[in-house]
Amino acid sequence: MAMLHPPPRGGYGTKTFNWKVHEFVGYQGYKFPCGGFPRGVNTDIKAGQIVPVRFWTSVLRDTTHLPKKSIDQARHGGGMCEFSLSYDGGKSFHVIATYTKTCPDAAYKWPVRIPDNVPSCNQPGKCLFSWSWTAALIPQFYHNCADVTVHGVKGGKLPRKTIQIYDFNRFKKGVTFPGDVTPRMSSVVFRSFASASDQQPPPPAVTVSKSLLSQEVAIMTLHQSAFTHDTAKLLIKEWAAIEQDQSIRAVMLKSDHKSIFCAGIDFREFLKGSESFGNYWRSIRKVFDTIYSSRLNTAASMHGHSLGLGCVLGMACNDRFMMGAVSKPATIGLNEVAVGVPVPYWLAELFATITSRRHAERFLPLGRILSIQEAHSVGLVDKVDFRNQEEMDDFVVRYLIGRCQAPREAQIETMRVVRSDFLRTFRASEEEDVKTITSYVAKDEAQTILKEQLAKLANKSKK
Repeated sequence: MAMLHPPPRGGYGTKTFNWKVHEFVGYQGYKFPCGGFPRGVNTDIKAGQIVPVRFWTSVLRDTTHLPKKSIDQARHGGGMCEFSLSYDGGKSFHVIATYTKTCPDAAYKWPVRIPDNVPSCNQPGKCLFSWSWTAALIPQFYHNCADVTVHGVKGGKLPRKTIQIYDFNRFKKGVTFPGDVTPRMSSVVFRSFASASDQQPPPPAVTVSKSLLSQEVAIMTLHQSAFTHDTAKLLIKEWAAIEQDQSIRAVMLKSDHKSIFCAGIDFREFLKGSESFGNYWRSIRKVFDTIYSSRLNTAASMHGHSLGLGCVLGMACNDRFMMGAVSKPATIGLNEVAVGVPVPYWLAELFATITSRRHAERFLPLGRILSIQEAHSVGLVDKVDFRNQEEMDDFVVRYLIGRCQAPREAQIETMRVVRSDFLRTFRASEEEDVKTITSYVAKDEAQTILKEQLAKLANKSKK
């Protein structure tokens, strides 16, 4: 077993690939640290980022996807995986995450969060992301290192805890133990599949990673169903960081919630008073502006229900994709009227531009929620014939890679021209928009409906 992502020294799929990368320390000269392999592919990571670690086993040939069926892999009953950082080329390691029972497993992506307060490290060959594994049912110790550049914080500190290192005697190769075959599969990204005792703190509301298929494509993942004020501010911050990275040309926006892409505005925000909601609405407008005016190619991979703000986030992107070939397809729509709030002028105009004015007249005044097939037929969603999220995410990433083939500067300028008139009107109307929507939110009609909705949600959570 070896680390696949981030790509380690000697890792599979790299120019320096060495079959020994999956061996344990001490077997046929495999050395500690890092197997003794030379410096390899460099990966950028940053403080606060969640790194989706993947593993490789010798029977795994297609590394672009998670396995869709059980595979033989030498898991040796799992064991303890420690993930750490080294800033001195492997002389010392600082533990940032631990899984103590079921790790490793090539069927999953294992979320490892880089601490928020780590310092920067940009010395080639010195900065390492390390994985070490002590097998549960066999005396073997494994160690891989990925070369990284860490974008940290000024005056940051590394964790004090160091990794546990075991010097086992050599063990006969080829012996299998219970646990070497994994029976379960999943394609969900950024979710821990270890036992309860292995769980790390929940991820922040928004996380960003780079696609394994192309470093030009970033993946922004939402981890909350409802959109709070803090979520809005974090999304804006993360998007700004992506914009500054000139190696990135596209973003796929997705969610890891079970059945919801985004359920819309957190209803509690409506009840905090006019001033608070006004500030919140400005943040929502900023989120939309950030995505809609971006230089990046954007696509929403909307695996679940996309209501209200969920629909808005999708409309802010260049393209929208949903899963229609499933037993219970999701829904999408601007349902503001249904909760006593009018659809803002700019949002009605955008909906009419994407679909048609007739469709806007038919659906928006009713707060109508559309089925996937309806949304596809009116042009609100671009493609819907996906059977699962993994298939859709893979298509969307490849689609974005295709869009990135266009000349960069010409593409950016053309998108700016196409969207400039709308953005000019949108930005000029901010004060009027905020005043209008806060006045309607404060009305008795809206407050009554919103309180009823909150009560329903509270009762549902108790069941």
